[in-house]
Amino acid sequence: MWPTALSWLALSLGWIACTGEVTSAPTHDLPELPPLASELEVERGPERPERQLTLVLSGELRGEIEPCGCPTLPYGGFARRGALLEQLRAEGKPLIQVDAGEALLKGLVAERSFTEPRALLIAGLLQDMGLDAFVPGPTDHAALGVQGLRDSGLPLVSATWLDDAGAPLFAPYAVVEKEGLKVGIIGLSSPVEGVPSRDAVDAVQAVIPTMPGDLDLLLAVGNLRDEDALRVAQVPGLALVVNTPGERRDALRTQGGAPVIEVSARGRYLGVVRAALGSEAGRPLELEEDRALEEWMRLQGRAARMPELAAEVEGAAAKVDTRGRNRAWLEDRPLGSDLEPGAPGAVDQELAAFKESTLATAQERVESQPDSGPHYATGARCVSCHSYQVAAWAARPNHARAMEVLFERGESENPECVQCHSTGFGEPGGFAQVDRKTLQTWGNVQCEACHGPLGGHPRDASVSPTPVSEQTCLGCHDPANSPEFDYEAYRTAILCPADPG
Repeated sequence: MWPTALSWLALSLGWIACTGEVTSAPTHDLPELPPLASELEVERGPERPERQLTLVLSGELRGEIEPCGCPTLPYGGFARRGALLEQLRAEGKPLIQVDAGEALLKGLVAERSFTEPRALLIAGLLQDMGLDAFVPGPTDHAALGVQGLRDSGLPLVSATWLDDAGAPLFAPYAVVEKEGLKVGIIGLSSPVEGVPSRDAVDAVQAVIPTMPGDLDLLLAVGNLRDEDALRVAQVPGLALVVNTPGERRDALRTQGGAPVIEVSARGRYLGVVRAALGSEAGRPLELEEDRALEEWMRLQGRAARMPELAAEVEGAAAKVDTRGRNRAWLEDRPLGSDLEPGAPGAVDQELAAFKESTLATAQERVESQPDSGPHYATGARCVSCHSYQVAAWAARPNHARAMEVLFERGESENPECVQCHSTGFGEPGGFAQVDRKTLQTWGNVQCEACHGPLGGHPRDASVSPTPVSEQTCLGCHDPANSPEFDYEAYRTAILCPADPG
């Protein structure tokens, strides 16, 4: 019988005990391991005394003012944004907020919104939050126009949009000073039809020499195409480029030069950059996954509320080297339910007033339709001739039970929700009341939500269904509320069947 493994082990140990000799395993020459990233000598710039600040980054809000329950993650809202900003300010560092634009227009189809009141509400809320710089984009221009933007009170910055004489329409840059720390911000608006503009790189190269020489940090902020943002990042003298999301959102991109941060869309997250500056203003910001840096920054924030952590902060600081370097830690902070204020505040009051105004405007629009003009009949009339199609519609829950969702969530009186979960809200010849009785008639995405008002059809030959196009659907199925929308796939799912032969 062959000995077991344990037997061999016992025999081997016995031999060693008897002879006192151990035969070592053969050795091989192995290449040396490369040094750890933390051990590499980083190329440093001119050394300056360390300064710290917090940057809060936003952009591409697209008219969203409160959390929406349609997406998977109902984050966002100005009330929660205000709560997070209070937390960040309590950390005791200079805090600077910049917005990359595309904030004021809701959705992709302007006529589906009450554009100007919403735009002015958002402009006011951003200012109430203490926004330091706003770079207008094409949809902001569509919402308010040049003069409307000027009248909005927003801290506008754009070095690319020009007037007819070739001068900047707005201030080409801003210098924001907080607690003795100065941050320069160059605004880069994407081209828009009807407004002369210049290339973003040319604009940055022209503006930098005109800016003060005692800045602590220099940023370029805008709503550019991906390729333009990356070109800007190569301009010497910039520490960071902040841009709205491109075709594929990356938290951080850099190909040499300054790093590029793409902000999170729809206001569901805020980008938070905690920076420790140990070099000159244009030295590229080192946005890195460094646990020592992250631990140090986190401890500092907690120590602002818990002085007993001072010793831990000091110990963590000893592990972080900022000499000749501008270092930073980036995180996307979700505006989730944990930030929901405990009691209604000023933001809630402004939102409530806006909704009341929206309902009043909706009523005016409904009543603006003359008796002879097109009006909505509602599905109760459609079924008398199109029972087969209405039966098929009723079997598809997303449209046929859209209002039930709002009743279940307690949002049936919220015009922000009702306009997409009903038929004809705020439209000439439609409805404007949001009580339960009215919504039992007008609720759900009925036939006329897609085909237009059909009152009088088929007796009135001038009334006929409107052809359904992708633009029709995008009024509600925009990237904010329907991020996975695919027109052909969705269209196939809701096509009205032909009458059985």
